[in-house]
Amino acid sequence: MKPASVICPPQARIFVCFASWVILQSPLLWAQSFEDSVDSLLAPYDRPDAPGLALGVIKNGRTLYAKGWGMADLEHKIPITPNSVFDVASVSKQFTGLAIAILESENKLNLEDPIKKHVAGLPDVFAPVRLRHLLHHTSGVRDWPGLFILEGRRFDDVISFHDILKLTRRQKDLSFSPGEMYTYSNTGYNLLARSVETITGNTFSSWVQQNILTPLEMHDSHVRDDLGKLVRHRVRSYQGNKQGPFQNVGNQLMALGSSSLYSTVHDLLKWVHHFDHPEITQPGIIEKSMQPGSLKQGASTGYAYGLGVGEYHGTKRISHSGGWAGFRTYLLYFPEFKLGVVVLSNWSGMNTSSIAYKTARLVLGNQLTPVQDSNSGKTSAHTFEYSEVSHEGWEKWSGPYTEADQTEPSVWLFNRNSQPWISLPDGTGVELTFNAPNTFFHPEKKLKVTCTAGINDWPRALTIQSPGWTGSAKEGISSDFNRSELDDYTGVYYSPELLTHYRLEVSGKNLKAIHQRRDPVTLKRFAKDRFTSQVWYWSKVNFDRGLTGKVTGLRITQGRNHNIGLIKQSITQELR
Repeated sequence: MKPASVICPPQARIFVCFASWVILQSPLLWAQSFEDSVDSLLAPYDRPDAPGLALGVIKNGRTLYAKGWGMADLEHKIPITPNSVFDVASVSKQFTGLAIAILESENKLNLEDPIKKHVAGLPDVFAPVRLRHLLHHTSGVRDWPGLFILEGRRFDDVISFHDILKLTRRQKDLSFSPGEMYTYSNTGYNLLARSVETITGNTFSSWVQQNILTPLEMHDSHVRDDLGKLVRHRVRSYQGNKQGPFQNVGNQLMALGSSSLYSTVHDLLKWVHHFDHPEITQPGIIEKSMQPGSLKQGASTGYAYGLGVGEYHGTKRISHSGGWAGFRTYLLYFPEFKLGVVVLSNWSGMNTSSIAYKTARLVLGNQLTPVQDSNSGKTSAHTFEYSEVSHEGWEKWSGPYTEADQTEPSVWLFNRNSQPWISLPDGTGVELTFNAPNTFFHPEKKLKVTCTAGINDWPRALTIQSPGWTGSAKEGISSDFNRSELDDYTGVYYSPELLTHYRLEVSGKNLKAIHQRRDPVTLKRFAKDRFTSQVWYWSKVNFDRGLTGKVTGLRITQGRNHNIGLIKQSITQELR
């Protein structure tokens, strides 16, 4: 028996057809709605007279969004597109991390190898440093940007890979014993890049091109090791207030391993796609490269093979930021949702991390676990919100702060590459985002800094909440001292590590550190033989004395570098 035919009335057939159309078309409708939402988010950057950004989103292997906003070159009126080539700065480190992971899987290196095995000419203080220490930023190796700026270089000078290696071979000490602390070090990744060269017999840029970029069809990407190379669609970078005027920022950096990868949004979406479909690596390498290292005490560093690892609203989050010259970049990836967001900007004031997280929330919506705000007790789908604040808006809080019952500053807020940073009592340096009114954040590290000030804006104070340290600190008061005491510190100080010298002179109740290539730095005294300044590369200064009680030298501590020594020169030495 044939089944009875079911004949729908015309109205029912219309309804069924309409319902089927909705089901078939809803992904397209959602995609259009998402695109409109991101367009609305980025509309303020749709300007013909300002730098801007390119943004890309990929989910489940499918590109959901890829557009450019603002100008790649203001002088030639060239707009940004998804094919515009940016210096991605420290986002480069994950490519170095993968290079190390690949060579490790091929048994060409071991993470327990001493770095001196692979890089010739390093001083004996590097003997305890292993590859894993460099990979996870626990080496104690000093960070070259702070050393170069103290040396008298400017960030728009030519800084080559060879220059960085020469400086590293002159380092006299480590900032701490390897494995004891986490402190971000660009130099560590430059040493890893050099290790790739000695192990493979190839240049780092060529090896990465042949083994990573070309297989992933990232044809518009390269590691910059030649300043004269022509790069099609290259973006220029700028600094200045949001409304202008804007200024070009020079970029002559070739820091292989730590930075200097040039890429596009389209290419970096291919890179994120390989996280889920790792066709160029052996099984398990990608998963391993996303496992963070640990300190001697067992605590996680939150940093893996060139990737920051943490949680965001109950889900694993992989990310990394970048900043050099006027470039600000961010790569964000959620393994659980196979979602990646790439933000590349050519303006130093761009908050790329904020844009990345806002974009991710537009995709994930209520799939994110609500988070309780410890201050209000309320739950929210996004604890951290941002507003754009001028450089002057947060710079006023820069300076040293002293904990209760302490006599010297142990917390510093300072300016680095036009971004706010904080140095905590344990020596950890963290880049912050400023959110009015008077609040700094680092959402990934769950760090919050609240600023307050008394009558006439003095004394300033900070309240800090973080997993590693919670407390408060106030502006300190310089100790009283007479002119003869101050005279003890004057003279010429030389650094054999940096091959440069400073002259210290009295200026009122302070000292001034004078260098031939830098503006004078004002040093304020907080205690005997202890000074500080609001200039980040002279954050904390301790003077040393010999057996006779005479000053013999000084040691400078920066956010990432500790106890950089300068030796006080005798009159005979000064005359040479």
